[in-house]
Amino acid sequence: MYKPTSIEILHWDSDFFGYPVGKYVFEQADALASHIPALMDEARQKQIRLLYVYTPVQSGIIEPMQASGGLWTDHKVHLVCPLQGQASPATTGAACSISQYTLPHATARLEALALLSGTHSRFRLDPHFRNQEFERLYRHWIARCLKASDTSVWIAGTPQHPTALLALRSTPPTAYIELIAVDLPERGKGVGRCLLQHAAHRAREAGCRFLRLNTQYHNRQAIQFYEKAGFQIEKQNYVFHFWF
Repeated sequence: MYKPTSIEILHWDSDFFGYPVGKYVFEQADALASHIPALMDEARQKQIRLLYVYTPVQSGIIEPMQASGGLWTDHKVHLVCPLQGQASPATTGAACSISQYTLPHATARLEALALLSGTHSRFRLDPHFRNQEFERLYRHWIARCLKASDTSVWIAGTPQHPTALLALRSTPPTAYIELIAVDLPERGKGVGRCLLQHAAHRAREAGCRFLRLNTQYHNRQAIQFYEKAGFQIEKQNYVFHFWF
């Protein structure tokens, strides 16, 4: 339920995009439509240009949000794979070499894989982003993964010519797959399964009990791939963008 003065100002997003960005999460769908006008008023009072609104996945939500000017940008699916009491994801059917990316900076090929991982990103699909926000965001993301002490970047191929990418952030008891992508010509060869198996192994070494990642509901091929590898859908939510 909506509570006044509850929009969170996202300082990092605001600084990065160059305009005020806020976030609001509807924990329940009850009376959602009746609270939207007050939410819009608060956003205007705080001079927010872009507001992310998260809602439960439930019938009857999309229409009132769109009628109020919201752009439905994502049906986010959160998946989890327990790492104790069962085999690692993708332990069979794949034979490939995974190595850590050790160069201090991202090459153009690595950046291209990072962009490929965001094919279904809301920052790519929202037409209101007109200043290469998606490209800048994902290039920054892979650069941050290379610098962060709790994150490691793994590749198939060579550092000069990587053909697949997985960025793993380990924060026990959970490890998060930040980015994952396999170059188009390499798909169907078991490389993705190798990446997941390697991520599970490294997460266990770091003392993690769970491996988590996010994807989009309409990316059904990816969801089926993750479920086959031992992941389970943990929760889902809609994301709307309101522009002012």
